[in-house]
Amino acid sequence: MMLQKILFRVNASNTIGTGHLLECLWFAKAALKFKKVFCVNDDTSAIQLVKHFGFPVHIITRNKRNNEGAQLNAVIEKEKPDVLLFDIVDINQRSLEAINAQGAKIVVLNALFHPVRADAHAVTVFTPHIQNTQNFGTQCVLLKPAMRAFKAKMPAKTVKNILVMCGGGDAGNFTLKSLAALSRIEGDFGVTVIMGSANKNLRTISKYLKHFSNPHRLYYAIHNEKKLIRLMRNADLALASGGYTVSELMYLGIPTIGLAQNKIEHERIFPIFPHGSFINLGLGRKINEDRLSKIIAQVIDNYPRRFALSTRAARAVDGKGIARLEKLVTDSAKTRILVFGASGNLGRVVVPHLSKKFNIMPLSHAQADIGNPRELKKIISRGDIILNLAGTSTDVKDLKPHMKNNVSAQQKFLHACAHAGVKRIIFLSSLSVYTPLSRPSRETDPRTASNSYTRTKILAENMYATYSRTYHLPVTILRLGSVYGPGAAKGILSDFLRTATREHTIVIPHNPLSRDFLYIDDLISLLEKILWYNGTRFAIFNGASGTKTSLRSVALKVKKYFKKPIRISAKNPPSRPLSTWGDPAKAKLVLGFTAHTTLDQGLKKYLSH
Repeated sequence: MMLQKILFRVNASNTIGTGHLLECLWFAKAALKFKKVFCVNDDTSAIQLVKHFGFPVHIITRNKRNNEGAQLNAVIEKEKPDVLLFDIVDINQRSLEAINAQGAKIVVLNALFHPVRADAHAVTVFTPHIQNTQNFGTQCVLLKPAMRAFKAKMPAKTVKNILVMCGGGDAGNFTLKSLAALSRIEGDFGVTVIMGSANKNLRTISKYLKHFSNPHRLYYAIHNEKKLIRLMRNADLALASGGYTVSELMYLGIPTIGLAQNKIEHERIFPIFPHGSFINLGLGRKINEDRLSKIIAQVIDNYPRRFALSTRAARAVDGKGIARLEKLVTDSAKTRILVFGASGNLGRVVVPHLSKKFNIMPLSHAQADIGNPRELKKIISRGDIILNLAGTSTDVKDLKPHMKNNVSAQQKFLHACAHAGVKRIIFLSSLSVYTPLSRPSRETDPRTASNSYTRTKILAENMYATYSRTYHLPVTILRLGSVYGPGAAKGILSDFLRTATREHTIVIPHNPLSRDFLYIDDLISLLEKILWYNGTRFAIFNGASGTKTSLRSVALKVKKYFKKPIRISAKNPPSRPLSTWGDPAKAKLVLGFTAHTTLDQGLKKYLSH
């Protein structure tokens, strides 16, 4: 699946500030490969910010019915995104379960609570939970795209300009506290104050600055990014709060004193920054003006300390967080193909080849019991397309193993798929289900349950068709011929080779039986085309060469490759149907598939392997 549209669900307010929304906007602005749509809370500053950046915006309103999930589902239904990106710190599993993602991948940024199940997690500003062992730290911080045009500067030996920038909301009004602390310090320095659009203290700060003795400038809601960055870079020292603000100052190499706005910032944000990269004063509300002024004065007078702070800060934040997140989001949008029975007869051969072109997630019988509902519930949701290679294919007369693996387990598997919202299931059946005809069998021809194997295969096919109709579940059934080739350990050709090698004998049935043989490389080619197929909801294709070959002629061909004499023995026919012969016309017309390997070519490759 190509990533075409991403829906951002993010909030901003005076309480939480605008940092989370801004980082999403910066990411959306820098990532040019797909369409972006925003869904924000009913906050004036949030709505205005999104509109300023020029992105479409949907608004989630708070009401007595508390139906935020239903409102978001309506947006998803309208926009049909490929990826849902959440940057809401208090998101939890219950709120995610109320969302109908409609097949979209879910990427969660900065989740404070776990477990929160998503297709991908990233932590751009918080210390991660133990569950998140990747995609976190200062290298994942998202900076303004314009920031990349600026380099870190060396600190000035004399502090001439002090920046006060306490986040977009500044709920603790640390701007005022910082100005009060600076007013107690004697020195020839100016002060630059930058306030975000969510800050409700503009009037208070403006009034205070009228009596502020040092040269000063006040900026409010700067939308010109380059202007904002220049103002930040012009600082010789900064008083700041907010993880994003501190990150940007560190990238620019500005010695920074940090005041945490709240417990989350104190315990989960500031600790991600390397020791010595900024001065962490902890919770700003616990720092009085007198103590703050003394700390500022000490830093002003200590150039070696400011130099060390600047050097460590610039090293900690490299500015490539957006590129890393874009790769994470793009990778998460790729169609993931779960392969059940990956360690089985066909699975161990085809999976390595398919993995070269597709995002394959192989599952062996040991990793996932297809008949275990608990296991299925955990793993089905990981995939978009399910390639089901699991089942029983041996020529045993006992019905029990066939019923267990080809019917009972398939029913549980289908039930899990129907409720997990998978995009398509590919089920491998057999040409053996057809009633033998004098011509190659077409997908619409009648079927005959001639033994335990075909009886359960037909039952399984019927179940797939029923679930497809009932749950609108996309299903593709492949009816395969006799697959042979290196790695394919089962099948009549493998039996011929095994007995010829061990017993110098090839046993064939008395009756003139025939098979439609399909070389393993052609099966891989067919599976590749099926994985790209996005046609009708329910489809059946023959995986066949279209060539009918008698088992006696196959035995004679095999005999030629052995130097020692090989005896051909005829016995009673097996329990399988008399012959298999599939018409590949539909697969050629719809999928563009043709089996290119003749039996002679395939045998030569197989026997020389």
